[in-house]
Amino acid sequence: MKGAYEILHGEIDLTCSDFFKQIWIFKAPSKILAHVRLATLWIIWGQRNEIVFNGGQCCKLKMMEMIKMRSWQWNKARLKGFHFSLYDWSHNVRSVMQQNG
Repeated sequence: MKGAYEILHGEIDLTCSDFFKQIWIFKAPSKILAHVRLATLWIIWGQRNEIVFNGGQCCKLKMMEMIKMRSWQWNKARLKGFHFSLYDWSHNVRSVMQQNG
């Protein structure tokens, strides 16, 4: 059985995303960063399963949107004071990091 790297290699380059660059550049608080990391692993694993078991295809843009959504949901549910909208989280993550830093 192929692993996620073998299936997704060449299809996804998470380091090129502005969202991820801004999270890393602004040194997100560890709990926010943990939720982003977990959401990333969760979405990649789910995409891998979709490809392996259902013959699905990888869509990098869809995966990025799913990672943003899932990490925002987890941050919103678990972090007191995380009051940002999904739009801000997705498009203005720099200001979110500055306010939460």
